[in-house]
Amino acid sequence: MRKSMLFGFALLSASLAGALLAGCGSGASNAGDATPTPVQAVTASPEPDPVSLSFLPAEIRAAGTEPFWSVDIDRTELTYTTPENLSSGGVKAPVTRADGAESVLFTANLEGQILQILVTPGECSDGMSDNSYPWTVERTLGEETAQGCAKPAEE
Repeated sequence: MRKSMLFGFALLSASLAGALLAGCGSGASNAGDATPTPVQAVTASPEPDPVSLSFLPAEIRAAGTEPFWSVDIDRTELTYTTPENLSSGGVKAPVTRADGAESVLFTANLEGQILQILVTPGECSDGMSDNSYPWTVERTLGEETAQGCAKPAEE
C-alpha cells in the first residue's frame, strides 16, 4: 500500500506541475519576442489659477481715507503706502491670496505687523470724490481696521 501511495503522490505532483506550466503559455521561452503591455501614464490635471475663477483680477488698487492709505497688489507682491512712507515709495511685501465664494483675502507681513485686505463685490465711494468703485475693502493692520474701495489696477 505504501508503494501505491507514493505512486499516487508522484502522479499528483506531476499533474500539478504540468498544470502550472500550461498556465504560463506554450512552455517555450523566448524573452526577445515578448511584447510589453503599454502602460498609460497618469498625469494630474494642472491646478486652475485661482484668479481665473475669481471675480477679482490679479492686479488691483485699493485705497481708503481717514487715515489715508493705499495698496497696490500685483499677483504675489503688494505695496502699502501711507502719507508717512509716500516719499520712500511705500512698503513692499510678498502677499498671499485666498479666494472665497464672495470675497478675496490678501495677507502680508509688513515689518512685523499683519496686513489683511478683504475685498468684496459692491459699489463703493471713497467719500471724497464722485468716483465709484466696484469693490469694497476692509483693511486690517495689526489691531487697526479701516474701510476703503478697490478697482482693477489698470483703470
